[in-house]
Amino acid sequence: MAEESDVSEDNRSISVCVLTPEEHKPKYEEEIRKLYKQLDDKDDEINLQCQLVEKLKEQMLDQEELLASSRGDCERVQCELTRLQAESESAKAEVKEVLQALEELALSYDMKSQENQDTSAQNRRLTEELSHKTSDLVCLEAEFSRLQEVNAQHRKRITEVMNTLMKDLNDFSFILGDCDLRLPCDVSCVLEEEYAVVRVFVSKVKSELKSVVKRCRNLENLQSDCHRKMEETERELCSCQLLISQVRTHTHTHTGADLTIRQSQAVLKKQDAGGKQSGFSKIAEGNKLFCDAR
Repeated sequence: MAEESDVSEDNRSISVCVLTPEEHKPKYEEEIRKLYKQLDDKDDEINLQCQLVEKLKEQMLDQEELLASSRGDCERVQCELTRLQAESESAKAEVKEVLQALEELALSYDMKSQENQDTSAQNRRLTEELSHKTSDLVCLEAEFSRLQEVNAQHRKRITEVMNTLMKDLNDFSFILGDCDLRLPCDVSCVLEEEYAVVRVFVSKVKSELKSVVKRCRNLENLQSDCHRKMEETERELCSCQLLISQVRTHTHTHTGADLTIRQSQAVLKKQDAGGKQSGFSKIAEGNKLFCDAR
């Protein structure tokens, strides 16, 4: 705008010079030179102003870039501020939580202090009890040593009883006639393996005893059957003996009748025809005796 006002003033001055008369020509020429000089100066000033404008444009571009970067920085700062505000809020919440936790810790500390006092009293009481328990433990150790001695004696007796039991079991297996059921007769110490062997042996002996008892029951049943059969046989024998005696009696009677008949026949042979009547009567008597005997 300043350059346009200067140009309009120069034009008006030139028009004024044209309208002046001839006598004022040198003066006008001087004025024209001055005006040209002013124009040159104005050109130089315009150039300077253009250069200044260019510099200002560059500065404006730089300022715009700086403004853009400032805006970006402002946005980043705004985001960071927002984040910091959020962190501040969360920090406030955390501070509240920490304060609440501190209050709880204070309460817990008071409770722990009270519990510590109670624990201290309990520890003193337990210390006293421990002293009593220690004295009792000494007594128990003495009793335990005595029980160990008694246990050793009992183990010795048990070993002797086991040896005796194994000998008896071996004798029993020998009586049963089972040569597989044999155990060592000498046991120096009672062990689980030996107990297992004894249990197996006892189970075998039990099975053998069961079989023996079963055989004995079978033999008892057989004996009862034999006694029953013998009684039946004795009854049959008695009946047979009675029948034999009856048969013997009948045989004896038949033998007497035969002798009588033979005698009668002999008598009849001796007698003659004259004595036939008497002979027939005797024969009839003999036959009657024979029939009575039957």
